[in-house]
Amino acid sequence: MLFRSVGNAFSPSNLTITVGDDVTWINTAGNHNVNGTQVTYPANPDYFGNGVAPAPWTLQHTFTIPGTYNYRCDPHVGIGMIGTIVVTPTCPVEIRRASCRERV
Repeated sequence: MLFRSVGNAFSPSNLTITVGDDVTWINTAGNHNVNGTQVTYPANPDYFGNGVAPAPWTLQHTFTIPGTYNYRCDPHVGIGMIGTIVVTPTCPVEIRRASCRERV
């Protein structure tokens, strides 16, 4: 799944994925970061993020622990540059991925 910085927002800002999925953030303009650290969000099951840097850059993270992850752009959190990723458990082999997401 790809996230892009669009102005001062993440697009999309909310996402549901399955354990083992990769997420990539792409910054093509401006000074941004992705801060999903447990220092900032202690309830995050794991941490991810990078430092503030000018474009261009990408950040990729593989989510291995189910749960809800919050993140933000530190320079732009005050104007709402935030996001949430919900990571659902992996599906048993006999259940299709879409069906598993509906049942979780």
